[in-house]
Amino acid sequence: MLQNNAYDGFRLTYGGYDYLAVRALSKRKSIYSVGHRIGVGKESDIQIVASEEGETRVLKLHRLGRISFRKIKEKRDYMGKRKSASWMYMSRLAAEKEYQFMKVLHENQFPVPTPIDQARHTVVMSFMDAYPLRQISSMPVDQVGKLYAALMALIVRLAKAGLIHGDFNEFNLLVREIYEENEYEEGEASATEVQQEMSEAEAPEPEGITVEKGKGFERVVIPDEDGEEDDEDLYDEDEDENDELITFEDGVQVEPILIDFPQMVSIEHPNAEYYFQRDVDCVRRFFKKRFRFESDEYPNFEEVIANLDDAEPRLDMVTNASGYGKGFDELSSVCFFLINLAFRKSPCG
Repeated sequence: MLQNNAYDGFRLTYGGYDYLAVRALSKRKSIYSVGHRIGVGKESDIQIVASEEGETRVLKLHRLGRISFRKIKEKRDYMGKRKSASWMYMSRLAAEKEYQFMKVLHENQFPVPTPIDQARHTVVMSFMDAYPLRQISSMPVDQVGKLYAALMALIVRLAKAGLIHGDFNEFNLLVREIYEENEYEEGEASATEVQQEMSEAEAPEPEGITVEKGKGFERVVIPDEDGEEDDEDLYDEDEDENDELITFEDGVQVEPILIDFPQMVSIEHPNAEYYFQRDVDCVRRFFKKRFRFESDEYPNFEEVIANLDDAEPRLDMVTNASGYGKGFDELSSVCFFLINLAFRKSPCG
């Protein structure tokens, strides 16, 4: 037996995998240039990209197996018979599943980004001029109730289509301002554009707090107290690079946008009622904590299932969602893993 032999070898890293994916997307003209990173989490990185025509898009790079989840494979059998599956392979399966869900949801007029392309572990989608729900510090009282109702209605609508999101919380929900159709024709900037302009123009308030005002919102920037985090806390939740608080002013109208789909399951999944109820509880808990809003009106899984309309398309069948027909293929096993991953990281888990 020989020991300590020198040898040359190669190992594919996520950096190399990123290059292969971006190269494929570039050849298909789905992306032309890559901008700055706008989000980072345990499961993915989010980059701003652009098409050859200058259209702003979003590139999501799945990165399963990062940081605190490296030992999950040893504890849970979520790959079925494929005991040797790598994290990169699972990331590719997650991207395929997310693109599949997003495409079907978009085709059925659900409030989701427009899917554009998918290659290896990456997904390209439209850029949404919206803010993560977790960043909304306050909004008009009438809009709080309307947004709560819209989110509950979205959970029910998904279930009636045969799907349960499984991670329906403030980290996977965006809130978009609704403008009149002619506002942009008059040359008025969007909230994002105003935000960028005001970030350079406004002077800071006392004690290190900056309040920046734009059309329909105020941005309150609160600096970190110590600026230090350990690795576990760094990826405790998906984070924006600019994670400031947003305040919507009176008169603004808002609507929700749903993101992050690879962990979605069928209403026939053995744990469907649990996941459905957890999605509902996530919304209720967040609105109570953030907006001091409570409501006794919220959906019940059994009642929703009992009133399914046979005329409605079953999207869990179209997407072969995990749990549909009690099947458990390779892609479904990834969904099972992501559901458990979501439970560990979810603020409602």
